[in-house]
Amino acid sequence: MKRTIKRSSLILPLVLTAAACGKSEKTDDAAVTEGPGVTASDASTVSISGQLALNLGLTADEMGVLQFKLMGGSATGEPVAIEVDADGKFSVDIAKTVAAKEAFTEELAKTPAERDNDRLAKALAEYFGVPLAEAEGFLSEHTEEEIQSEIKGFAEEIERTGTMTVLVAYTKTGDKVTEAESFRFIGMPTASGNNLFGMPDQSLIGNANLGSITEGDGDEATSELSSADAFDLPAETQDTLAEAAKALKSLKNAYMNADWRAEPFYLWSFGGEADSLLDAYADISKLTYRGTGFYIGSQTDTPFTFEDICSASPKSIQFVAPTAVNVRQFDGTGVSVTTFANTDAAEAEPQDGKRVCQGGGVGGFYAREDGTHDFMVNFGGGGGIMGAIPSGLWKLSYDGTEVGRFDLAAATPLDADDKPTVFIPSLKFTTSGTKMTGAVVEFYRWNGTEMAKITDMTPLKKLMTETTIGWGNESYRYDATFSEGAATMETTFSEPVEKTSLAHGVFSYKIGQATYRFEFRDFN
Repeated sequence: MKRTIKRSSLILPLVLTAAACGKSEKTDDAAVTEGPGVTASDASTVSISGQLALNLGLTADEMGVLQFKLMGGSATGEPVAIEVDADGKFSVDIAKTVAAKEAFTEELAKTPAERDNDRLAKALAEYFGVPLAEAEGFLSEHTEEEIQSEIKGFAEEIERTGTMTVLVAYTKTGDKVTEAESFRFIGMPTASGNNLFGMPDQSLIGNANLGSITEGDGDEATSELSSADAFDLPAETQDTLAEAAKALKSLKNAYMNADWRAEPFYLWSFGGEADSLLDAYADISKLTYRGTGFYIGSQTDTPFTFEDICSASPKSIQFVAPTAVNVRQFDGTGVSVTTFANTDAAEAEPQDGKRVCQGGGVGGFYAREDGTHDFMVNFGGGGGIMGAIPSGLWKLSYDGTEVGRFDLAAATPLDADDKPTVFIPSLKFTTSGTKMTGAVVEFYRWNGTEMAKITDMTPLKKLMTETTIGWGNESYRYDATFSEGAATMETTFSEPVEKTSLAHGVFSYKIGQATYRFEFRDFN
């Protein structure tokens, strides 16, 4: 399904705007325990409370808490500022139901003449975290058939993913950059020692008191309350969710950048011949991490034209790493790079009829003009940045002025031993005669000992978006279908493809602002 309102895009408005924070509404009759624990409740709105400890590394008299609301791994609306008292105590309401789904279902059942379009537009704005005017425009610009099809799809996604809450402790300074750098993601310890801070709202047992919240690893904070006591989810599911939800730390980048964003993509490869994917899953033991690249985009219209960045005297675009990184060259060797730029970039062969600017020396630079002020900009092409992403802020400047800063190590998909912390797919193409008719994907995760198959798809449904399947230079975007009673994701191609088209397999997905790409082929 092609959607005309998108929750995450490099060229459309960001869902999470940081110009201002909302204010929380406190629940007067929320029943919570005095210490760490849970009071069971079937209410549609429950609460999470806790007390920030002084060892969080935050300034005691300026400690605050932000509430981020997510759907399908992407933030919806602005973060809400939660009141924290002098003792570090706070309480936040958690809505276990999504009002937009009810509005979608009820209003679509009416005739166009009977429909409350104001209610429907407000539900769309809530769902996508966009201005009301944009949601109203969506309704006015589409036919009844399109509205029915599109919005039913939105309701189905709400049913599939539900919502999540991320709570962040921070020092209130009034400066978005220093506030983001102070972020401590508040989580609950799982049975195996992970920290679950991507909280699935619909699975909360009731009103939860986190107890004392103390310093955890790095930019995390940990409650006294365990996740097993708070959520109605199997232990394995909670651990999988805790690991994969680390990608949500990219929320800090959206928070400190009002106009620009950097979206990393991470690349893995599997060896083997392409035809080994026909009616057989890829060999998971051949997984190799290849590296990282970045897409750069603007919240508003990108403030340059093609000629500005690709001409005899271009204006500079620079993306500077906090320390030098190792970039893979075409021959497989590495070269040290600190600054990625459009230096020496020149117009290259068009892509899909769109102008392309490419070059930039050893760092790699690629820009495709999708419209007058609408660009896809890529640094470190092909996942060429090898090894761990350094800590610290990456700085983006245009025409000599700093326009963005990003902590790209926060959401790295590798643990300290370079093992993956995200979902690892194994892909196969289904066939009939000489045609590929579809694809099936099963998923694995590193459980600390081995790559274990994921049997409960709940974490994937809550986090994974924008899945893409490919067979070489061609790719096919599809809405993921999770098989009932089976631990797979599958799709049937709208038009079967000749087996001979299979040069190599590709599968990718997004969590928040990051893309995870897996290529089933050999590299240099």
